[in-house]
Amino acid sequence: MPELPEVDTVVSGLKHNFLDKKIIDLKVYWPNIIKNYQDFKIKGEVITDVKRHGKYIFLILSNNKTIVIHLRMTGQLLKDVALDKHCHLEFFFQNLEILRLVYRDIRKFGGFELIATDEIGRYLRDKKIASDALSIQFNEFYRHLTSKNIIVKQVLLDQKVVAGLGNIYVDEILNRSFLSPSRIANSLTKEEAETIFIMMKEVLIASIKMRGTTFSDYVDLDNKKGRFQGFLRAYNQEGKKCFNCGNTIKKMKLVGRGTYYCDNCQV
Repeated sequence: MPELPEVDTVVSGLKHNFLDKKIIDLKVYWPNIIKNYQDFKIKGEVITDVKRHGKYIFLILSNNKTIVIHLRMTGQLLKDVALDKHCHLEFFFQNLEILRLVYRDIRKFGGFELIATDEIGRYLRDKKIASDALSIQFNEFYRHLTSKNIIVKQVLLDQKVVAGLGNIYVDEILNRSFLSPSRIANSLTKEEAETIFIMMKEVLIASIKMRGTTFSDYVDLDNKKGRFQGFLRAYNQEGKKCFNCGNTIKKMKLVGRGTYYCDNCQV
């Protein structure tokens, strides 16, 4: 957390508020949040574009450099909030009523990095990040998914297979696909894989429209929670009725993750 819909919501907020704005100052309160901190030279540069791939954010700058941001588990990008001990960076911008963009991260797992803009593709390849879940084509998805002799939940969580999914949305996708999270991936038929593919797109797009899912730390730039948690059918729904069949949603542990599923209709 945050996963693709939450990161996409943050990117939309960054575009709306900071596109074409010049960075006039940067205050760093915990340098370790930045890789190669001594080379992080961004003052005077303009944000010319904001992009997302999977869970990565790319702030494209005017000097052919790009700030890479990964929020990890508890990272937050916030507009002009009061600082506390968990705030590690402040960006200041020219000619803005809202002068600051603050990075807050309780667990300090997130990070920033400066790379050449024309190296974004190589950066993702070096990290073996797969195609984005919203842009991946079915043939690629099917090939990667069914090449693994491990459970389907583990495969969908693997950013080398498809980029952007995490625990919440994998549970939702599999529940809506009527498939067990412990099903072996290479046993899936093409029709079952296609169902997963369709549900993946539908769930992610629906969550983006609701500005993401909030259970603990995720908020958008305006410090507002997402709303998709009110539409979840599996994740965190233990003991409630399954939307598909009326049976009870159960919880088990798979690949070290709490996993929510229906043992009646997810076969």
